[in-house]
Amino acid sequence: MKSKTILVSHNFNPGHYSHLIASKKLFIELGFEVFSRVHDNFDRNLGFNLSLEPISFYKCLSLSKKDNYLIWFPSIKAFFEALLLNCFSKVNIIYVYHEPYVSISYSLNSGYSFSQALIIQIKLFVSFFISRLSSKVIMPSNKAFSSIYKPSSKFSKINLSYDKRIVESTSINRLYFSYIGTIAEDHAFKDYIEFIVKYYEVERSSKIKFLIASKNKIPKKYDDLLRAKSLKNNVDIRCGKILSDEEIDSCFRMSKVTWNAYKKSMQSGVLATSYMNGTPVLISSNNKSEFFSNKYNGIEISSCYSFNEILDAYNFIDNNLEDISLNCINSFDTFFYYKSHKKNYLQLLNQ
Repeated sequence: MKSKTILVSHNFNPGHYSHLIASKKLFIELGFEVFSRVHDNFDRNLGFNLSLEPISFYKCLSLSKKDNYLIWFPSIKAFFEALLLNCFSKVNIIYVYHEPYVSISYSLNSGYSFSQALIIQIKLFVSFFISRLSSKVIMPSNKAFSSIYKPSSKFSKINLSYDKRIVESTSINRLYFSYIGTIAEDHAFKDYIEFIVKYYEVERSSKIKFLIASKNKIPKKYDDLLRAKSLKNNVDIRCGKILSDEEIDSCFRMSKVTWNAYKKSMQSGVLATSYMNGTPVLISSNNKSEFFSNKYNGIEISSCYSFNEILDAYNFIDNNLEDISLNCINSFDTFFYYKSHKKNYLQLLNQ
Protein backbone atom coordinates (compact mmCIF):
# COMPACT_ATOMS: atom_id res chain seq x y z
CA MET A 1 0.00 0.00 0.00
CA LYS A 2 1.28 3.45 -0.93
CA SER A 3 2.05 6.02 1.75
CA LYS A 4 -0.23 9.05 1.81
CA THR A 5 0.33 12.79 1.69
CA ILE A 6 -2.46 15.15 2.77
CA LEU A 7 -2.32 18.72 1.39
CA VAL A 8 -3.78 21.23 3.85
CA SER A 9 -4.91 24.81 3.16
CA HIS A 10 -8.08 25.79 5.03
CA ASN A 11 -8.23 29.44 3.97
CA PHE A 12 -8.80 30.38 0.34
CA ASN A 13 -6.33 32.58 -1.48
CA PRO A 14 -5.93 32.33 -5.27
CA GLY A 15 -2.17 32.68 -4.89
CA HIS A 16 -2.07 29.44 -2.89
CA TYR A 17 -3.46 27.32 -5.72
CA SER A 18 -0.17 27.08 -7.62
CA HIS A 19 1.61 25.66 -4.56
CA LEU A 20 -1.07 23.02 -4.04
CA ILE A 21 -0.98 21.91 -7.67
CA ALA A 22 2.82 21.71 -7.57
CA SER A 23 2.75 19.70 -4.33
CA LYS A 24 0.12 17.36 -5.74
CA LYS A 25 2.28 16.60 -8.79
CA LEU A 26 5.52 16.38 -6.80
CA PHE A 27 4.23 13.85 -4.25
CA ILE A 28 2.47 11.76 -6.91
CA GLU A 29 5.76 11.59 -8.81
CA LEU A 30 7.49 10.57 -5.56
CA GLY A 31 5.09 7.63 -5.29
CA PHE A 32 2.54 8.86 -2.74
CA GLU A 33 -1.24 8.78 -2.77
CA VAL A 34 -2.30 12.41 -2.41
CA PHE A 35 -5.46 13.66 -0.68
CA SER A 36 -6.68 17.11 0.30
CA ARG A 37 -8.05 19.07 3.22
CA VAL A 38 -8.54 22.43 1.52
CA HIS A 39 -11.06 25.24 1.18
CA ASP A 40 -13.93 24.35 -1.17
CA ASN A 41 -13.04 27.13 -3.62
CA PHE A 42 -9.86 25.28 -4.59
CA ASP A 43 -12.02 22.57 -6.15
CA ARG A 44 -15.34 24.05 -7.10
CA ASN A 45 -15.18 27.68 -8.24
CA LEU A 46 -13.44 30.48 -10.03
CA GLY A 47 -11.47 28.44 -12.54
CA PHE A 48 -9.62 26.41 -9.87
CA ASN A 49 -9.64 22.62 -10.07
CA LEU A 50 -7.33 20.83 -7.66
CA SER A 51 -8.98 17.46 -8.47
CA LEU A 52 -7.94 15.65 -5.32
CA GLU A 53 -10.03 13.31 -3.21
CA PRO A 54 -10.87 15.00 0.11
CA ILE A 55 -10.18 13.13 3.33
CA SER A 56 -11.92 13.55 6.68
CA PHE A 57 -9.92 14.57 9.71
CA TYR A 58 -11.18 11.45 11.50
CA LYS A 59 -9.37 9.31 8.91
CA CYS A 60 -6.25 11.44 9.31
CA LEU A 61 -6.01 10.36 12.95
CA SER A 62 -5.18 6.82 11.76
CA LEU A 63 -2.32 7.90 9.48
CA SER A 64 1.06 6.27 10.10
CA LYS A 65 4.55 7.72 10.50
CA LYS A 66 5.18 6.97 6.81
CA ASP A 67 2.39 9.40 5.85
CA ASN A 68 2.64 13.20 5.57
CA TYR A 69 0.29 15.96 6.67
CA LEU A 70 1.58 18.95 4.69
CA ILE A 71 0.26 22.28 6.02
CA TRP A 72 0.88 24.92 3.39
CA PHE A 73 -0.61 27.95 5.17
CA PRO A 74 -1.46 28.88 8.77
CA SER A 75 -4.97 28.91 10.20
CA ILE A 76 -6.63 28.33 13.57
CA LYS A 77 -8.15 25.13 12.18
CA ALA A 78 -4.75 23.85 11.05
CA PHE A 79 -3.32 24.62 14.50
CA PHE A 80 -5.94 22.53 16.32
CA GLU A 81 -5.59 19.72 13.79
CA ALA A 82 -1.82 19.67 14.31
CA LEU A 83 -2.38 19.60 18.08
CA LEU A 84 -4.76 16.62 17.86
CA LEU A 85 -2.54 14.77 15.39
CA ASN A 86 0.39 15.13 17.80
CA CYS A 87 -1.72 13.55 20.54
CA PHE A 88 -3.48 10.77 18.63
CA SER A 89 -1.50 10.03 15.44
CA LYS A 90 2.02 9.18 14.30
CA VAL A 91 1.71 11.09 11.02
CA ASN A 92 4.64 13.19 9.83
CA ILE A 93 3.48 16.84 10.08
CA ILE A 94 5.28 19.13 7.61
CA TYR A 95 4.75 22.88 7.79
CA VAL A 96 5.74 25.48 5.19
CA TYR A 97 6.72 28.38 7.45
CA HIS A 98 6.32 31.43 5.17
CA GLU A 99 6.72 34.35 7.55
CA PRO A 100 8.59 33.84 10.84
CA TYR A 101 7.85 36.26 13.66
CA VAL A 102 8.42 40.01 13.34
CA SER A 103 7.64 42.58 16.04
CA ILE A 104 4.49 44.72 16.05
CA SER A 105 6.70 47.82 15.80
CA TYR A 106 8.10 46.47 12.52
CA SER A 107 4.57 46.20 11.09
CA LEU A 108 3.70 49.70 12.33
CA ASN A 109 6.88 51.11 10.76
CA SER A 110 5.92 49.42 7.47
CA GLY A 111 2.79 51.58 7.36
CA TYR A 112 0.10 49.34 8.86
CA SER A 113 -2.47 50.73 11.31
CA PHE A 114 -2.44 49.40 14.88
CA SER A 115 -5.45 47.13 14.24
CA GLN A 116 -3.85 45.75 11.07
CA ALA A 117 -0.55 45.19 12.89
CA LEU A 118 -2.39 43.39 15.70
CA ILE A 119 -4.08 41.00 13.24
CA ILE A 120 -0.68 40.30 11.67
CA GLN A 121 0.71 39.46 15.13
CA ILE A 122 -2.11 36.99 15.80
CA LYS A 123 -1.46 35.25 12.47
CA LEU A 124 2.27 35.12 13.21
CA PHE A 125 1.67 33.58 16.65
CA VAL A 126 -0.62 30.93 15.14
CA SER A 127 2.04 30.20 12.52
CA PHE A 128 4.74 29.95 15.20
CA PHE A 129 2.78 27.41 17.24
CA ILE A 130 2.03 25.29 14.16
CA SER A 131 5.78 25.19 13.50
CA ARG A 132 6.35 23.98 17.07
CA LEU A 133 3.80 21.20 16.60
CA SER A 134 5.33 20.06 13.30
CA SER A 135 7.92 17.32 12.94
CA LYS A 136 9.48 18.98 9.89
CA VAL A 137 9.46 22.67 8.92
CA ILE A 138 10.20 24.07 5.46
CA MET A 139 11.74 27.54 5.31
CA PRO A 140 11.33 28.88 1.74
CA SER A 141 14.14 31.45 1.65
CA ASN A 142 17.54 32.19 3.18
CA LYS A 143 16.02 35.23 4.86
CA ALA A 144 13.34 33.09 6.52
CA PHE A 145 15.83 30.40 7.50
CA SER A 146 18.28 32.88 9.05
CA SER A 147 15.46 34.39 11.15
CA ILE A 148 15.11 31.20 13.22
CA TYR A 149 16.31 31.84 16.75
CA LYS A 150 17.34 28.23 17.46
CA PRO A 151 17.61 26.26 14.21
CA SER A 152 17.45 22.48 14.52
CA SER A 153 17.45 19.45 12.22
CA LYS A 154 13.69 19.70 11.77
CA PHE A 155 14.14 22.95 9.76
CA SER A 156 14.99 22.65 6.06
CA LYS A 157 15.47 25.35 3.45
CA ILE A 158 13.42 24.47 0.33
CA ASN A 159 12.17 27.09 -2.13
CA LEU A 160 8.45 27.54 -2.73
CA SER A 161 7.20 25.07 -5.34
CA TYR A 162 5.20 26.00 -8.43
CA ASP A 163 3.92 24.14 -11.44
CA LYS A 164 4.92 25.59 -14.79
CA ARG A 165 2.25 27.07 -17.00
CA ILE A 166 3.51 27.32 -20.56
CA VAL A 167 4.88 30.60 -21.91
CA GLU A 168 4.80 30.35 -25.69
CA SER A 169 7.37 33.06 -26.40
CA THR A 170 9.38 35.80 -24.71
CA SER A 171 8.45 38.19 -27.53
CA ILE A 172 4.83 38.67 -26.40
CA ASN A 173 3.30 42.11 -26.95
CA ARG A 174 4.08 43.58 -23.54
CA LEU A 175 2.63 46.96 -22.58
CA TYR A 176 2.58 47.66 -18.85
CA PHE A 177 4.54 48.59 -15.76
CA SER A 178 2.36 46.53 -13.43
CA TYR A 179 1.44 46.12 -9.80
CA ILE A 180 0.03 42.59 -9.44
CA GLY A 181 -1.05 40.94 -6.19
CA THR A 182 -2.03 41.93 -2.68
CA ILE A 183 -2.38 45.67 -2.09
CA ALA A 184 -0.50 46.21 1.17
CA GLU A 185 1.47 48.93 2.89
CA ASP A 186 4.62 46.80 3.14
CA HIS A 187 4.41 46.11 -0.60
CA ALA A 188 5.04 49.84 -1.16
CA PHE A 189 1.78 50.33 -3.05
CA LYS A 190 1.87 54.00 -1.99
CA ASP A 191 5.23 54.44 -3.72
CA TYR A 192 3.94 52.79 -6.89
CA ILE A 193 0.94 55.14 -7.01
CA GLU A 194 3.16 58.16 -6.32
CA PHE A 195 5.39 57.15 -9.23
CA ILE A 196 2.35 57.03 -11.55
CA VAL A 197 1.20 60.48 -10.44
CA LYS A 198 4.65 62.06 -10.79
CA TYR A 199 5.27 60.36 -14.14
CA TYR A 200 2.27 62.06 -15.72
CA GLU A 201 3.15 65.36 -14.03
CA VAL A 202 6.81 65.38 -15.08
CA GLU A 203 6.90 63.43 -18.32
CA ARG A 204 3.45 64.42 -19.63
CA SER A 205 3.68 61.29 -21.75
CA SER A 206 1.82 58.02 -22.15
CA LYS A 207 4.95 56.07 -23.11
CA ILE A 208 4.67 53.99 -19.92
CA LYS A 209 1.31 52.31 -19.41
CA PHE A 210 0.24 51.05 -16.01
CA LEU A 211 -1.76 48.05 -14.79
CA ILE A 212 -3.02 47.24 -11.28
CA ALA A 213 -4.42 43.72 -10.78
CA SER A 214 -5.49 42.51 -7.34
CA LYS A 215 -8.27 40.72 -5.51
CA ASN A 216 -8.24 43.78 -3.22
CA LYS A 217 -9.98 47.04 -3.98
CA ILE A 218 -7.72 50.06 -4.33
CA PRO A 219 -7.81 51.88 -0.97
CA LYS A 220 -9.98 55.00 -1.11
CA LYS A 221 -7.12 57.45 -0.48
CA TYR A 222 -5.22 56.17 -3.54
CA ASP A 223 -8.35 55.87 -5.66
CA ASP A 224 -9.20 59.47 -4.77
CA LEU A 225 -5.66 60.56 -5.66
CA LEU A 226 -5.89 58.99 -9.12
CA ARG A 227 -9.30 60.62 -9.64
CA ALA A 228 -8.08 64.02 -8.43
CA LYS A 229 -5.21 63.89 -10.92
CA SER A 230 -7.59 62.65 -13.67
CA LEU A 231 -5.46 59.53 -14.07
CA LYS A 232 -8.10 56.84 -13.51
CA ASN A 233 -8.46 56.35 -17.28
CA ASN A 234 -4.69 56.13 -17.75
CA VAL A 235 -4.35 53.03 -15.56
CA ASP A 236 -5.78 49.61 -16.45
CA ILE A 237 -7.40 48.59 -13.15
CA ARG A 238 -8.49 44.98 -12.56
CA CYS A 239 -9.21 45.02 -8.85
CA GLY A 240 -11.80 43.92 -6.32
CA LYS A 241 -12.41 40.39 -7.57
CA ILE A 242 -10.64 37.05 -7.43
CA LEU A 243 -8.64 36.36 -10.59
CA SER A 244 -8.07 32.87 -11.96
CA ASP A 245 -4.56 31.61 -12.76
CA GLU A 246 -5.24 32.26 -16.45
CA GLU A 247 -6.25 35.88 -15.74
CA ILE A 248 -3.23 36.42 -13.48
CA ASP A 249 -0.86 34.96 -16.07
CA SER A 250 -2.41 37.18 -18.73
CA CYS A 251 -1.63 40.25 -16.59
CA PHE A 252 2.00 39.18 -16.17
CA ARG A 253 2.42 38.41 -19.87
CA MET A 254 1.12 41.84 -20.84
CA SER A 255 3.70 43.45 -18.54
CA LYS A 256 7.19 44.70 -19.31
CA VAL A 257 8.00 45.13 -15.62
CA THR A 258 6.38 43.88 -12.41
CA TRP A 259 6.58 45.93 -9.19
CA ASN A 260 8.25 43.81 -6.51
CA ALA A 261 9.93 46.68 -4.69
CA TYR A 262 8.47 45.64 -1.34
CA LYS A 263 9.50 47.08 2.02
CA LYS A 264 9.42 43.63 3.63
CA SER A 265 9.14 40.10 2.33
CA MET A 266 10.59 36.73 3.28
CA GLN A 267 9.64 35.41 -0.16
CA SER A 268 7.29 36.49 -2.92
CA GLY A 269 4.81 34.59 -5.04
CA VAL A 270 4.70 37.60 -7.36
CA LEU A 271 8.43 37.21 -8.00
CA ALA A 272 8.12 33.53 -8.91
CA THR A 273 5.02 33.98 -11.10
CA SER A 274 6.64 36.95 -12.80
CA TYR A 275 9.69 34.82 -13.65
CA MET A 276 7.48 31.98 -14.90
CA ASN A 277 5.82 34.37 -17.34
CA GLY A 278 9.11 35.87 -18.47
CA THR A 279 8.42 39.24 -16.86
CA PRO A 280 11.33 41.19 -15.29
CA VAL A 281 10.89 42.60 -11.79
CA LEU A 282 11.69 45.83 -10.02
CA ILE A 283 13.18 44.95 -6.60
CA SER A 284 13.97 47.18 -3.64
CA SER A 285 17.15 46.79 -1.60
CA ASN A 286 14.90 45.80 1.34
CA ASN A 287 13.41 42.94 -0.66
CA LYS A 288 16.47 41.47 -2.38
CA SER A 289 16.86 37.71 -2.08
CA GLU A 290 18.96 34.83 -3.37
CA PHE A 291 16.46 34.48 -6.23
CA PHE A 292 17.42 37.83 -7.78
CA SER A 293 20.45 39.05 -9.76
CA ASN A 294 20.59 42.71 -10.67
CA LYS A 295 20.34 43.39 -14.42
CA TYR A 296 19.85 39.65 -15.05
CA ASN A 297 16.19 39.09 -14.14
CA GLY A 298 15.29 42.63 -13.11
CA ILE A 299 16.63 45.82 -11.58
CA GLU A 300 17.28 46.69 -7.93
CA ILE A 301 16.43 50.17 -6.64
CA SER A 302 17.20 51.74 -3.27
CA SER A 303 14.66 51.88 -0.45
CA CYS A 304 14.13 55.63 -0.94
CA TYR A 305 11.99 54.96 -4.07
CA SER A 306 13.43 57.88 -6.03
CA PHE A 307 11.36 58.80 -9.09
CA ASN A 308 14.40 59.07 -11.37
CA GLU A 309 15.83 55.78 -10.13
CA ILE A 310 12.56 53.94 -10.81
CA LEU A 311 12.26 55.55 -14.24
CA ASP A 312 15.86 54.63 -15.14
CA ALA A 313 15.25 51.07 -13.98
CA TYR A 314 12.13 50.77 -16.12
CA ASN A 315 13.94 52.15 -19.18
CA PHE A 316 16.87 49.75 -18.73
CA ILE A 317 14.50 46.76 -18.65
CA ASP A 318 12.50 48.11 -21.60
CA ASN A 319 15.69 48.46 -23.67
CA ASN A 320 16.87 44.92 -22.79
CA LEU A 321 13.50 43.22 -22.46
CA GLU A 322 13.99 40.13 -24.62
CA ASP A 323 17.23 39.03 -22.94
CA ILE A 324 16.01 39.73 -19.40
CA SER A 325 12.71 38.00 -20.14
CA LEU A 326 14.52 34.81 -21.14
CA ASN A 327 16.67 35.05 -17.99
CA CYS A 328 13.49 35.24 -15.90
CA ILE A 329 12.18 31.98 -17.36
CA ASN A 330 15.54 30.33 -16.63
CA SER A 331 15.39 31.68 -13.06
CA PHE A 332 11.96 30.14 -12.55
CA ASP A 333 13.19 26.74 -13.71
CA THR A 334 16.20 26.95 -11.40
CA PHE A 335 14.53 28.21 -8.24
CA PHE A 336 10.81 27.49 -8.26
CA TYR A 337 9.79 24.70 -10.64
CA TYR A 338 8.63 21.77 -8.50
CA LYS A 339 10.59 19.21 -10.56
CA SER A 340 13.82 20.87 -9.38
CA HIS A 341 12.77 20.26 -5.74
CA LYS A 342 12.33 16.46 -5.81
CA LYS A 343 15.79 15.78 -4.36
CA ASN A 344 15.21 18.29 -1.54
CA TYR A 345 11.90 16.69 -0.60
CA LEU A 346 13.38 13.19 -0.66
CA GLN A 347 16.11 14.36 1.74
CA LEU A 348 13.45 16.01 3.94
CA LEU A 349 11.32 12.86 4.12
CA ASN A 350 14.31 10.62 4.84
CA GLN A 351 15.62 12.71 7.75
